Amino acid sequence: MLAKVTLVMAIDRERTRISPRAQAAIDRTRATTRDSIAVSRAVAAARADETKAAADILKATREAEADAVTVTHDAYEDYARDPGHHEPCPGGGRRQGGPRLPVGRRR
Repeated sequence: MLAKVTLVMAIDRERTRISPRAQAAIDRTRATTRDSIAVSRAVAAARADETKAAADILKATREAEADAVTVTHDAYEDYARDPGHHEPCPGGGRRQGGPRLPVGRRR
């Protein structure tokens, strides 16, 4: 009886075995899938890095713009507080001396 059961088990095992060729095909498929997943992950990581870099650049740009606006605003406030602080242009900013140049057409 034991010999018969052992023989049946051996036949069942032989029937469920995969041939070396089929196993190689399965291994190739697994390797291809694994490589595809690795490439997808690398692409996703690169896109995330690119998005983060773009966000950092945008943030730095906005901070620089805000600083420029603040500096300009502070300069206007300083000028408004003390307009005598700045030296006036000679002649009050008007041109002095020399011939008068024509502007546009004269009729």
